[in-house]
Amino acid sequence: MSTYIVLLHSDEAAWENADEATRERVRSAHVEFAQRAIGAGHRILGGEELDRSRTATVVRRDGEGRFETSEGPYAEAVEQVGGFYAVETDDPAGLAEIVQVLAWHDGAACEIRPIIDHSMDVDLGARAQAAAGVS
Repeated sequence: MSTYIVLLHSDEAAWENADEATRERVRSAHVEFAQRAIGAGHRILGGEELDRSRTATVVRRDGEGRFETSEGPYAEAVEQVGGFYAVETDDPAGLAEIVQVLAWHDGAACEIRPIIDHSMDVDLGARAQAAAGVS
């Protein structure tokens, strides 16, 4: 099985302005997604709703090699990543059919991307601990 990240893109204002009936419909869609995914043999490894993009902190390198920190989203766009799921599956096409239930308003999108397995690479945690002098 391979692991995929499902990124949930939508207009944050649509969610912030949604009435309670719409919010309940979206919550139910997430329950339906989980039930259908599990029923189809996909394994949900985790997932979370993200806080609004305006709460983000972006750290980037400038053209002279220095780091800059800024408040707000990485990209100024109407649609932002609002949440994610990590899903293990042998059937990404089947997963794509099931995630359709999560595109709750016009313009909402679900992006499915494979996660590259670096488990055979250097153990970054052990390497960081060694660099910090922690045993």
